[in-house]
Amino acid sequence: MASTYVNDLRLNEMATGDASGTWGTTTNTNLELIGEALGYGTEGITTNADTHTSTIADGATDPVRAMYVKYTGTLDSACTITIAPNTVNRMQFIENGTSGSQNIIISQGSGANITIPAGDTKAVYLDGAGSGAAVVDAFASLNVVDLKVQDDLTVTDDLIVNGDIDLEGAIDVNGTANLDVVDIDGAVDMATTLAVAGNVDFNGDLDVDGTTNLDVVDIDGAVDMASTLAVAGVLTGASLDISGDIDIDGTSNLDVVDIDGAVDMASTLAVAGDMSIAANIIHTGDTDTSIGFDTNTINFTTGNVVGMSMLSGVNYMAGTPTEPSGSAERSYIYHNNASNTSLHIGNQHGADAAAIHFETRNTVRASIMGAGGLTFNGDTAAANALDDYEEGSWTPVCDNVTTNSSSMYGIYTKIGNICHVHCKIDVTVASLPGAQFNISGLPFAAKESSDAQQRAILVVGGDMANMGSNGTHMQFRTNGSVLQGVWINSGATNTWTYNLQDSTSFQVHVHGFYTV
Repeated sequence: MASTYVNDLRLNEMATGDASGTWGTTTNTNLELIGEALGYGTEGITTNADTHTSTIADGATDPVRAMYVKYTGTLDSACTITIAPNTVNRMQFIENGTSGSQNIIISQGSGANITIPAGDTKAVYLDGAGSGAAVVDAFASLNVVDLKVQDDLTVTDDLIVNGDIDLEGAIDVNGTANLDVVDIDGAVDMATTLAVAGNVDFNGDLDVDGTTNLDVVDIDGAVDMASTLAVAGVLTGASLDISGDIDIDGTSNLDVVDIDGAVDMASTLAVAGDMSIAANIIHTGDTDTSIGFDTNTINFTTGNVVGMSMLSGVNYMAGTPTEPSGSAERSYIYHNNASNTSLHIGNQHGADAAAIHFETRNTVRASIMGAGGLTFNGDTAAANALDDYEEGSWTPVCDNVTTNSSSMYGIYTKIGNICHVHCKIDVTVASLPGAQFNISGLPFAAKESSDAQQRAILVVGGDMANMGSNGTHMQFRTNGSVLQGVWINSGATNTWTYNLQDSTSFQVHVHGFYTV
């Protein structure tokens, strides 16, 4: 009868009468394989392989037969390792010693698998159930009577302890630890937040080096603070007696504050509602400087001298405040000396209640009228108000001649309704006798439109040699936004002629003014 390999270690089971004369060799091999099964083995995985099969050899040395197997190699993704044959029923320690930070998945059939992260070791049980064989985490429900951990203990799932835990080292809990009762004889050092859903009862001291966030604090006894109390939310108390400093970075909402002593503020006091002051606000470093409050009056004092006052119905500033007569319902900046100089808004010296008046010696010297415009010496007539001043340039355009545009220019100054104009015209070709010489482009249209009301603007300069015999008498008169060239005939006084003399070239400088 032939030998068979049906046991979990794949040893040679000799049949009766088998291996005559050689059974000793076979027996020795089996003993060596049993020793191998109790030892340590390593098996490499092909680089970046997604699957790998480890087969326990029949009657021959094999690393996967070992009780502790370490898989090596480099992976770029998780690798499924199938341990064959699927009838092997045994327990093993399997280490994921691969590089690349990838998991290995231990399988034996179509049943459950076990995942081992890179760098971890797990105790697994192979149930050997054939095609449906499963791999089980042997320590998934480990019941330990007395567990002693010499180094770090990492728990990725729930840790349930029915008895006592005596730890000499550190506990690192990434998840939640539900503890019904915690009795701590020594110190508790916490690098992050302690969240307590129930009550915390301290018989001794609570020493917190960092921040303590408390939604509600109910303190029956005294609170002794050697340093700062920082409150980000609302601090509510029937009575608060503080011997030291209060440093508040945020907002303090206080319905009523009764302060018996001094208030020393290094920064701004912001008051959204009313502030009631019985007497004065005094500068600490300069006691003769203050803001004082009297009946319907606010006085601003420096050097024990009132420099500015505000009265009911009258706002004014004065060296020695004395309300001017008839000053009701006006605002004053008032310097009370021998000159009686003031600036006021009101109608003491006129009917315009919106005007701003400038006075010296109780006399209005200038006024800005409510409707606009500047008047002088108490004049309140709107027609006399200076309501416009403007300076600018304009471009003269000429008819019936050719000009050198690069050398032409025009400027103006408008004061009220009088516009002063000046322009230079460089005529390069003027060979049409009898042609009308007009200049358009005035900055403002003339007020007069009829021929009888048109006004002349005198030619004050130019190249007279080329302007003809009547050039020295040449004038311009306004017609809308156009200057019409005219002169007086020598034979007929006051006769307007609109013709241009026959010439080649000349230069004209026009200067004058007109009503807009």
